[in-house]
Amino acid sequence: MEKYSTLVIDDEQEARDGICRLLAGYPQLAVISTCDNGLDAINQINRLQPDLIFLDIQMPQINGFEVLNSIKPHVIPKIVFVTAHDQYALQAFEVHAIDYLLKPFSDERFEQTIQHVLTLLKEKKEDLARLKNAIDTYLQHDSTGRAEELIPDKPIEGKAPSQLIIKSGGKIHFISLKEIVHISAENYYVQVHTEKGSYRARESLKALADYLGPASFIRIHKSSLVNSHFISEVEPYFNGELVLKLTTGEQLKVSRHYRKNLPKTFG
Repeated sequence: MEKYSTLVIDDEQEARDGICRLLAGYPQLAVISTCDNGLDAINQINRLQPDLIFLDIQMPQINGFEVLNSIKPHVIPKIVFVTAHDQYALQAFEVHAIDYLLKPFSDERFEQTIQHVLTLLKEKKEDLARLKNAIDTYLQHDSTGRAEELIPDKPIEGKAPSQLIIKSGGKIHFISLKEIVHISAENYYVQVHTEKGSYRARESLKALADYLGPASFIRIHKSSLVNSHFISEVEPYFNGELVLKLTTGEQLKVSRHYRKNLPKTFG
């Protein structure tokens, strides 16, 4: 008998336990892990590449559609959506024929879903186009999914952070700190600049500077942080200020108040 690896994703412990308990009656579906938040779900789907996931839509911070919009395309599994109430999601399912469980659901309804899923798993058909359409339909109606915000990463004890996680336009972006050239403050947002592009998040520059620490990122202005690894030259400017020339060709001003933050090598 062929077995299919299965992941259960829901922010409620009771819901996760309930689905796992029901799945225990189907030996073809082997639960390999559970997740209680969207960030963990993205990481586990990319790493474990399950055949099937049971995915809650309404999770805090990162919802189910944002999870799917953020995983690697080649690892997208078969999906059973789980929701308590979501009219736009249900409309997307009806139009695009994606299966879902509406909480609370009966054992009979769960049985119908499993039989449908097993048929799809055996056929091994890819249905990425319909899934993409469903995601787009949902995000068009979901204003919260468009929010630009910094997602806190789970710190590893004794280690400095290695990435920033930003939600923008219904997608989660994982940005290595090594890729960040500089960060600028704009009103209530920060703009994170990399060589490949920029990302905006609603966060204060001070909070971000505290999170990153002074090891690589230097505060050079009340509205600017720079990655020291991208500094190529330092030149005097006007009235005690300095200008940094970066390896990217950009130039950033260092204010008098913050020039003391530059290492002596640059000062």
